[in-house]
Amino acid sequence: MLNAALGDLVIETGAAGAAVLDDGNGLWCTSHPGLDTRADRFYREEIATHPEVKLRRGVGFHLVRTTPPDHAYIAESFSSIYVLVLFFDADFDPFTNRTLLKSALPRVERLTLAIPPPNRSDA
Repeated sequence: MLNAALGDLVIETGAAGAAVLDDGNGLWCTSHPGLDTRADRFYREEIATHPEVKLRRGVGFHLVRTTPPDHAYIAESFSSIYVLVLFFDADFDPFTNRTLLKSALPRVERLTLAIPPPNRSDA
């Protein structure tokens, strides 16, 4: 269901893809296969290498880069540890697409929080 929500957002915004990742570079979902490398690069360039970027409660993270194809994305944090990223391969309207991303965020958040954590051990 999260995959479908991301796919809907991609269609609505004209993005090349969407992904949800967490503060430890865990990839929770993508709009379609093949975005793993792009999501990993986003995390390493925009979060891991910037100590001032901390995904934590009460501190929002949002980012817009408009240099396609490698650095064209909109990102918005939610639920303290997650980031929703829209990737673009061509020029895009950052204001309109950020507005669309933010309007989709409650649905994406609800669906993300419904997913059990990976590799959970109750032992």
